[in-house]
Amino acid sequence: VLERADGVAAATEGVAQRLAANREVEVARNGYDEEEVASVRREVSGSSRSSRFRLCHVGSMYVLNGGTAFLDGLACAVSRSKEFAREASVAFIGDADVSFRDAVVRRGLSGTASFAGASSHDAGLREAASSEAGLVLVGEYPGAWARLPVKLYEYLGLGLPVVAVAPEGLCDRIVRDAGGIVARPGDPEGICAALLSAHGDWRAGRLRACGDPGRLYTRRASVRILAGLLDRACAGRPASGTLDPMRGGRS
Repeated sequence: VLERADGVAAATEGVAQRLAANREVEVARNGYDEEEVASVRREVSGSSRSSRFRLCHVGSMYVLNGGTAFLDGLACAVSRSKEFAREASVAFIGDADVSFRDAVVRRGLSGTASFAGASSHDAGLREAASSEAGLVLVGEYPGAWARLPVKLYEYLGLGLPVVAVAPEGLCDRIVRDAGGIVARPGDPEGICAALLSAHGDWRAGRLRACGDPGRLYTRRASVRILAGLLDRACAGRPASGTLDPMRGGRS
């Protein structure tokens, strides 16, 4: 199929890297709704700086998506820094399975981690926008290299710095270009270091997203990429009389 295709697009860089050995691949990400995010961003604009270093994870939470290693790293950070233990909190907005909740209790993190349960998409965005940083967790499991939560792009659209725990190459460039921090899901020590680093930057007033990275990851930007791919694929072909949905005419 790939050999016969006039153009190829992938939704994540992980997929693109595996296809690129054979041909050029465009990355058209599953971006965010910029109008929805802009509306939430306006709602919380002007809010005063919090006295708590609050990380927010929006989405379902379970042990297999890197939750256990993250909790080990979080417990490590709490034990190593009195300031972190006093000032840091992690809010999990969305469904969380019983085993993950139990893992929080077993590690003595009930005072640091909180659960809000499932909420509407807008409410989840507002929770994230009211936090100091967005949290992305992707575990080491088959097929993880192909998956990237759209929440990453929404965090960036909200102007949030990001702390990501994810397999190598999945989102390193996106997060680091935006001034965020990446750690590996199988490395509790690395996760601990990332959390303490983000907290230190927050205390110093340095924790912020670089520039306006969110503009690169909107649905509109993804449509432009796909439109360009179609233009190049159709270049030089005779008109077929079929409707061109991108231009409202015929190609």
